[in-house]
Amino acid sequence: MNLTVTPTRTAAQTRLVALFALILPALAGLAAAGLIRTWRADLPAEVITHWGLAGEANGWTSTAWLPVVVGLPILGVALLLGLLILLPGAARGGRLGIALLSGFSCLFGGLLATLLPATVIRQRTGPGQDDPSVLIPFFVVAVAWVALSVLGTILIRRALPADVATPESAVNTPTLNLPADARAVWIASASIGTLMRVVLGVVLLGLITLLLWQLLVDSEFNPVAAIITAVIVVVLVSVLSMFSWRLRADRAGFRAHATLGWPRVEIPLDEIVGAHVVEVNPVADFGGWGWRVGANRRLGIILRSGPALEVERRDGRRLVITLADPQTPAALLNTLVQRGERPTSAAD
Repeated sequence: MNLTVTPTRTAAQTRLVALFALILPALAGLAAAGLIRTWRADLPAEVITHWGLAGEANGWTSTAWLPVVVGLPILGVALLLGLLILLPGAARGGRLGIALLSGFSCLFGGLLATLLPATVIRQRTGPGQDDPSVLIPFFVVAVAWVALSVLGTILIRRALPADVATPESAVNTPTLNLPADARAVWIASASIGTLMRVVLGVVLLGLITLLLWQLLVDSEFNPVAAIITAVIVVVLVSVLSMFSWRLRADRAGFRAHATLGWPRVEIPLDEIVGAHVVEVNPVADFGGWGWRVGANRRLGIILRSGPALEVERRDGRRLVITLADPQTPAALLNTLVQRGERPTSAAD
């Protein structure tokens, strides 16, 4: 088993990542908002900003607020993705993962900054605005922005240091100096960082607010939109529950369950070969964060970059949980396995 570790970025490399992940999409959002603001004299008092599934207009926005409605989402997404990529922990995210995320941030911001003004320009009242050819410049800009995002992805991947493989011999397998007649139990919780909890909480609150508005306030109630929003809320709540876990290690083995009780993992002590302390790279090792499946029969509860507890089963499967202190549960499990402890009951 090899572990993937990415060396720390230099200042020049960080500036290159920031350029494509944060600065360019943010500038695109500001440019889109500024462009639409110059059209205010040629726009009606309210502009169509949303269309139904059949193509009929069902959402309008005041022209005065339109630059904010266009620019703010682009700036918000650019800031969110940019910070996630530039945070210190992301330096261990693998150079390919960082390059792809940076390219996606640039691509998303640029295409959104192109699409939104393109939907507005046809609503101008000036001469020639009904001509479809007014959309050609936006198409050209979109194609150029795709090329720019691909170029940025390639440049970042080449500029970042190569991932370093740490051999299995470097994996830490601790033990605990536990008296023969002593019993011990380890109970802890694991969750994502405060920043991500705040971001996901704000997104969930916004969706719930939108759903309540559609149900209680909006005079033109759209049942399809309400159902879609409700489904998104349910899915998001389920996803959020998988970013907080309760963990326990004792004579019965190792157990982990999410906030809502599922997913749940229980590994009896007699199925455990050993427990190790490893370094986890979320993107390179598991393709992201949350409840993940990795290579070499690894199942992961991946909440951050850095140290993790790896519980190895007799059949070769491994459970990996990122923790601030994986040393203690690994030492306890190894000690219990070496002593051949078996529970007398399944008491939790």
